Amino acid sequence: MKNRYNRYRRVCVILLCTLLINVNSCKEDGDPAAQLPALTTVAIAQISTTTATSGGNITDDGRAEVTTRGVCWSANANPTVSDFKTSDGNGTGIFSSSLTGLTENTIYHVRAYATNKIGTAYGDDVTFTTNNFTVPTLLPTTPASSIGQTSALSGGIISSDGGSAVTSRGVCWATSHNPTTIDDKTTDGSGTGSFTSTMTGLTGNTTYYVRAYATNSIGTAYGDETPFTTIENGIPGDVSDVDGNTYNSVAIGSQIWMTENLKTTKYNDGTDIAFITDSLGWLNDQLGAYTWFHNDIDYKNVYGALYNWYAVNTTKLCPNGWHAPTEDEWITLENYLIANGYNYDGSTNGDWTSNNKIAKALADVATWDTSGDLGSPGNTDFPSKRNSSGFTARAAGAKDFYGSFGFFLSNGLWFPYAGVNGEWWSSSEVVPGATTAWWHEISTYSTGLLRSHNEKYYGLSVRCVKN
Repeated sequence: MKNRYNRYRRVCVILLCTLLINVNSCKEDGDPAAQLPALTTVAIAQISTTTATSGGNITDDGRAEVTTRGVCWSANANPTVSDFKTSDGNGTGIFSSSLTGLTENTIYHVRAYATNKIGTAYGDDVTFTTNNFTVPTLLPTTPASSIGQTSALSGGIISSDGGSAVTSRGVCWATSHNPTTIDDKTTDGSGTGSFTSTMTGLTGNTTYYVRAYATNSIGTAYGDETPFTTIENGIPGDVSDVDGNTYNSVAIGSQIWMTENLKTTKYNDGTDIAFITDSLGWLNDQLGAYTWFHNDIDYKNVYGALYNWYAVNTTKLCPNGWHAPTEDEWITLENYLIANGYNYDGSTNGDWTSNNKIAKALADVATWDTSGDLGSPGNTDFPSKRNSSGFTARAAGAKDFYGSFGFFLSNGLWFPYAGVNGEWWSSSEVVPGATTAWWHEISTYSTGLLRSHNEKYYGLSVRCVKN
């Protein structure tokens, strides 16, 4: 009996061990129904010349954990993980992938992949073509023009956007060769075609190098480099007339203006200008005449002469290389000052027609009456703005057709002395053949440079601008 019991005991032990081994084996092998994951490839997006984005959506892990996932790509169909690939984490669900290092204008095949212990599964094969975009193409940079002491004009022409829209364009400049957009630059819109750029904040008597630029999604391209040199400012006595009078000048924006009223008694061909003092003779003259304030030559050096418009119209009044400003040139001056903060309050409000506040920036310090409105030349507020443009406008008064000197206000008051206003002719008629011509005025009763028109026989000051 004892032997049968021991044999039975040994059999039970053997059966129990066999059972334990089988249980452990099942745990190690996992679910005998596990299979490859199920997934799809995400459509290609954000395609450039060398990059794109894709990804996948793993909808089923195949009853086994997804340990690696991503996309693979090749120029051949049905790429595998032995080709180029990304690694984008693990698990199921949607994931994104960034494809890099691509070649432009090339067809690629892309498949999402997912790996579990059974193996690697792939999504559908999706194809795309990389872009063949380039940076924009520019024609040669426009040579600098309207060169002043602190500003100049340039620009460029974009002949092709390179296949990607031009988002920014302009010119860049520096005092060294090959300037880039990290140097001083303008921003002049977008798109292809021609554009004009205004460079400001320059330094007088300095050589600059300028290049046009254009930027698209690929990068920034530049036009050819072109040099220019700004003018030197305000050289004392740098202009002289045929009478031997000398004048200072100043660069304001792209223009160069005399800083004194003209005082010549001769045209630039050496012929005399008629000197007329009697009222009837002045009223009837249509050939050109001048006088001094109150017909007194003692006013010459401070205020210059007063000329009728017929003298201006000869085109021989200013020194050679200079001319009486047209209406457009006056407007250019005024708009530049307004736009660049020369209003007495530092604003950029108003325009050349009205509501500007640039009188103080134009007026000299010595010749103006101290009465007047806020911001006007004579007012003591905002002293730092006084003659900040360097124009040095003199309060020389005017001569009317009655032969009276001074300043006639719109309210009927007459001031028979200088110091209250200054008026300067434009060479432009109101309309061709009209009896009136445009003039521009500063007075102690206005904050701005005003514009109006007078009969041509009025006697007004003249400022010359360089050709």
